[in-house]
Amino acid sequence: MSFFKKHPVWIGLIAVTIVLILIFVTNGSKSGTPAENAVGSVVSPIMGGFSSFTRNAGNWFRTVFGVSDIQRENAALKDQVEKLQSEAATTREFQKENERLKKIAGYVEENGNYDTITAPVISKSQGYWFDSFLIGAGRNVGLKAGMPVVTPDGLVGRISEVNANWSKVESIIDPICQLSGIVERTRDYVVVQGDTTIDADESVCKVNYVPIDNDLLPNDQIKTSGLNGIYPKGLVIGTILSTSRVGEASGERTAQLKPAVDFSMLEEVIVIRNVWDEIHLED
Repeated sequence: MSFFKKHPVWIGLIAVTIVLILIFVTNGSKSGTPAENAVGSVVSPIMGGFSSFTRNAGNWFRTVFGVSDIQRENAALKDQVEKLQSEAATTREFQKENERLKKIAGYVEENGNYDTITAPVISKSQGYWFDSFLIGAGRNVGLKAGMPVVTPDGLVGRISEVNANWSKVESIIDPICQLSGIVERTRDYVVVQGDTTIDADESVCKVNYVPIDNDLLPNDQIKTSGLNGIYPKGLVIGTILSTSRVGEASGERTAQLKPAVDFSMLEEVIVIRNVWDEIHLED
């Protein structure tokens, strides 16, 4: 074995000699001389093994180099797919942002009597819900504590703290928040209070102080009443999910309300800066 490793040139010469002998033998007549037949009987097994070796070697080289090419091609295709997926995700993100901003622009245009500013959400409290969060606007754009915060879907809450270039927002689902509402269908007044403990699957509020004879029904819409001096009248708060009695001897009921705003996915909000300078919206 060491001889073949050290003398590759001799191996090549031997292989060429065998090939020439094979050509000589096979090109002769079928009935060769005894000497030719003797050489053929010796050479044939050798040539058969050599032929098998060359076929296997060729297959091996084709397999190795072919797999290498396929691997390179697959890697290139994988990079291309990842690039396209990234571009598609970026495009979808731009589309969603464009839809949100178009919706906000439509709301601002429709409510032109409000002096508004749009601000991004930059941080939120721990937990799933945006019961309190920070926005990227503050005294630098004239914001003050108490100003209402909304989205095109409805009421978000109010500003509770203002700094130079950011503000804290207390949302209506925060348990410390209470506001006066009015049932759009019956014109009855109710008190809406935040509650993040009722249902972990969706943000809800409690509706308190509902008279037992009040005709409050599921899907009734609740809007701001304009009585508390903070929120202008007519902002959508949400819709009633269910009602129940406070107690057997009580003359009051309570209800669960689903806010109009999705408090799990806030990205931009609108702050109303001229709450009591403007003319309240029509009901």
